[in-house]
Amino acid sequence: MGCSTSSTNRTRDDTQQKELMKQKPGHCKEAGKPLLYPKTEDMKEDGYTIILDVDECLLLARGMGGFSRPTIKLRPGLSTLFSTLQTLSADGHEIVLWTSSSETQSGLVWSMIDPTKKVISQIIWRGIKWVKVDPDGLSTDPFSGKKMNSTKDLRLIGRDINKCLLIDNAPQNGVCQPDNCIVVKEYSRVNPQDDTLPHLASLLSSLAESNLSVPEFLKTWPSLHPYDITFTPDLKVRMRRLEVPDDTTILSTKKCSKG
Repeated sequence: MGCSTSSTNRTRDDTQQKELMKQKPGHCKEAGKPLLYPKTEDMKEDGYTIILDVDECLLLARGMGGFSRPTIKLRPGLSTLFSTLQTLSADGHEIVLWTSSSETQSGLVWSMIDPTKKVISQIIWRGIKWVKVDPDGLSTDPFSGKKMNSTKDLRLIGRDINKCLLIDNAPQNGVCQPDNCIVVKEYSRVNPQDDTLPHLASLLSSLAESNLSVPEFLKTWPSLHPYDITFTPDLKVRMRRLEVPDDTTILSTKKCSKG
């Protein structure tokens, strides 16, 4: 009887997952077209497009690169951030997830972080339209070990770049448009004291009120600190990192300990 019940539960879970995948807001896979579908009627033509990375940015996941069900821990403050994103979405701005995870796993994450199904308009997951094997790529595929070009080039999505903001923990993902990117501290271990996302929520609210271009606004935000990063001998880029009080304390402690 126990085996029969377990089998029935698995069948029910599979059915629910298939239904979820049908509802998931995907991206355009058609060759020669932008990654994002055109904006819907309830979105402002001159509104912002907020693009969020997922793993080690909004949450901590293990097993996201494969095809099995991952273990997921949400980053502290995610509910605060999503409350702000919900307001922005209701005001006509566009909220997008852009992840290197598979289609199936991105659907699982979406169901966890957007239970109302009203905030995330589209999800860009791993696919050949933007992830390619490249000997000069800045990333390494964890399975094949091959160098990959998986940078998140905003020219691919079909939006006004001046109104696009990419938020990611990996600086190489924003190398194509560094003036439109915020690098956040990676969430690589569970930390109940992490305060990154509430600070990010405050920044996004102010951005929406400003009506400035994203590059103009990012220059004005006090907790965004520019820093130079060398990716290759021929590629040095100035990025902006969001530093919250915890980050500053950690950096100061490290400097003291070295002294």
